[in-house]
Amino acid sequence: MDILLIFMVFSSVTPWFFWRWGWQWLALLQLPFIMGMWGFLFEMITSNGTQPEAFSLLWFLFYGNFVLAELAVVLACRQWNQRTKSQETVDKEKAM
Repeated sequence: MDILLIFMVFSSVTPWFFWRWGWQWLALLQLPFIMGMWGFLFEMITSNGTQPEAFSLLWFLFYGNFVLAELAVVLACRQWNQRTKSQETVDKEKAM
């Protein structure tokens, strides 16, 4: 459960990353997913032992937000890779 909550917090801040990288439309698209994700968690916690309905709207938003968060991780790795390669090029030019 701890890992799930850590991932949910990370998923909640990914719109900030999208906005910073110039993907404002994706950041705005993710906001309903974040609300649904936390709503689904609240529904799971308060369900008194019964399972929430699978394939409901909140269920879709919960797992959809994880997909968007993983997209943010891939984009962050790509940004870091490009930045590292450009820095290596600059360092090689300075060495010559």
